[in-house]
Amino acid sequence: MSFLTDPSLLYANGRAYARLAPESAQGGAAKLAGAATLAVFVATGVGLLRDHPWTRPLSRAFGYRSGREFMFGFPIPSPPARDLPDAVAVAAFATYPVWLWLGWDCGRRRR
Repeated sequence: MSFLTDPSLLYANGRAYARLAPESAQGGAAKLAGAATLAVFVATGVGLLRDHPWTRPLSRAFGYRSGREFMFGFPIPSPPARDLPDAVAVAAFATYPVWLWLGWDCGRRRR
């Protein structure tokens, strides 16, 4: 998970849910599934951003020195933006619900 890959993953997740879940799971269940998905993405992202110990194996496995470097740089091998301010991260996290909703909306339209 990183700020460069999360939007496409959230979009794909929303679209897959809308297309694959039965019609009976498109109301409240969709909101619950969306909230759970966002919680996982944000919790992991914040953990990586703060370089929490439980996220270190993930960032190190991809060759990054810190979770913050991973969040701002993956999949770029040598991220130039590791010292960006926290406001950039907050703004990126704020777009997560939009990406998930766009995917879900597109999936519903194609259904």
